Amino acid sequence: ETQEGGAVPALVPPADVATGLADTSPIFARGLLALLEPVVAECDVRVRGVLASQRELSKQLDSLSSTLDEFNETCKVPVMSPYVDKLLRTKERMAHINAVLGTIQQRLDTLQRENAAALS
Repeated sequence: ETQEGGAVPALVPPADVATGLADTSPIFARGLLALLEPVVAECDVRVRGVLASQRELSKQLDSLSSTLDEFNETCKVPVMSPYVDKLLRTKERMAHINAVLGTIQQRLDTLQRENAAALS
């Protein structure tokens, strides 16, 4: 039904329903947090593992790069230059991926801090 002037009346829940919703809000928040917290924690563990793997890979790439640079300088083999260049580009991409993973880790840490504060 419409009121005079054709306007649809606003739907306002009765006071007891509004109070009931307000009472369940903290319960819902705790339930949602309990549901999401293990997922965030697992994601955090996996991101930390990936970061550790990326650091190790970066060290290995540095070592290989310097070895290939030494080899390239001593042998002056023109065939190796494209491979050294490819390795250097890969190393740059790895550095970019590490930066992105660092940003993800910071966001996860922030989420965990905010969730811990919400539970307090």
